Amino acid sequence: MEQVFDLVNVVLNRDVETKRRNLYIRGYKVIPLASQAGILEFVGNTTTLKSWLDRAHIRYRPNDMRNIVKKLAEQQKSPGSTPEANHQFYVQCMKNFKPVMRHYFTEIHKTPIAWFRTRLNYTRSVATTSIVGHILGLGDRHTSNILMDNSKGEVIHIDLGVAFDQGKLLPVPENVPFRMTPDMVDGMGISGTNGVFQRCAEETLRVLRDESDVIMTVLQVFRYDPLYNWTM
Repeated sequence: MEQVFDLVNVVLNRDVETKRRNLYIRGYKVIPLASQAGILEFVGNTTTLKSWLDRAHIRYRPNDMRNIVKKLAEQQKSPGSTPEANHQFYVQCMKNFKPVMRHYFTEIHKTPIAWFRTRLNYTRSVATTSIVGHILGLGDRHTSNILMDNSKGEVIHIDLGVAFDQGKLLPVPENVPFRMTPDMVDGMGISGTNGVFQRCAEETLRVLRDESDVIMTVLQVFRYDPLYNWTM
């Protein structure tokens, strides 16, 4: 998957619009040593979204509902669980659980220029990784599998074993194309998914469509790669 990301970065760098916006996927080096062993690069100066959000929700919104993920999981497993009932339960929970991601950027940078640059990097990287992840069917995108670069503000996706829509085969199928929770949107500022995010996502998707032949050629090779067994 990191090889695919490298190829996508080459394609994005060749296009005028995506290069001007500095759109790329932040990755890390992987060296396979055997079918079930290898070496991963340690990505320094990063923190998982989970570790920061868990502390931030307690600090900035101490009166909000706790253990919301556990409550939602219990609702899905309840005997009277239906899509309509789950949605109503989710809406009720979110009335007592507001996003806090905007505070991340004011914590790590105290000057307006650095704050704006970091938040811009975050929005651009979320747009790029969301579209590429959707195309590749990348699943298992919980907050422990997304790192935040504490200096640049970029997101870095790790644990890429669930790909090519394998998430749809899980006991609770993953039907969403990428992670776009209220906290993810909150970090983009007042415009949310409009503005920078929308424009960068559109440009990324356009380039991937234009260069689909190149990307599909590589993916066909990975599909039969002996180093990994795709469940699909």
